[in-house]
Amino acid sequence: MRAGSTKVGVFIRVFSFALIALLTSCAGSKGIKHIEDNAVIHCMVKIGNDEKAFDFNVIHRVPELELNYHMVADTGFKGKITISSSAMEAADEQDNFWGGGEKYFENKTSLWVSHRVFASIENRDTVYMPFRLGFTFTEAYYQVVSKDTMQISVNGKVRELEVFYLEDTGNKGYKYWIWNNWSDPLILKMDAGWEFRVIGFDSK
Repeated sequence: MRAGSTKVGVFIRVFSFALIALLTSCAGSKGIKHIEDNAVIHCMVKIGNDEKAFDFNVIHRVPELELNYHMVADTGFKGKITISSSAMEAADEQDNFWGGGEKYFENKTSLWVSHRVFASIENRDTVYMPFRLGFTFTEAYYQVVSKDTMQISVNGKVRELEVFYLEDTGNKGYKYWIWNNWSDPLILKMDAGWEFRVIGFDSK
């Protein structure tokens, strides 16, 4: 009886682990859990009343995050961003003004927030995210207001992604909606005097 009971117990445990793995795999297939190399991020950028579509092509994620981008209506307007691994881990500053040309970010991020910033968001701490527009450097602190969801097109299908919604503490009207995803704390929407929002991802 002991040997039989042991075999039954082992079978139940193995079956349970297999079932959990299957369910996890099915859940993960519903949308992108991690933005891979060669993915395309589709964004709308609005400055004043002028709104333009941009596409960001993820060249590679490691050892540094490298992106090419272009304006959809004018493919001659293009640029390249490289973000160092140390910036992806610990940078506070944002640079989400895409004016063309090549940029290398050693101490700031673009489109993504760093893991340090995301940890502050998860802990509901005051979040420091300054930004620079041209030669103007702006200090900015934020608090998480709520968790929310945003509808995003993922490989052509509309999905709801959970986001942290943040507002600045200085009542300047700055706002961020950041994907609740430790692997990819992507900024899905931002309003900091100009606006951008991610409307979809396509993986290849």
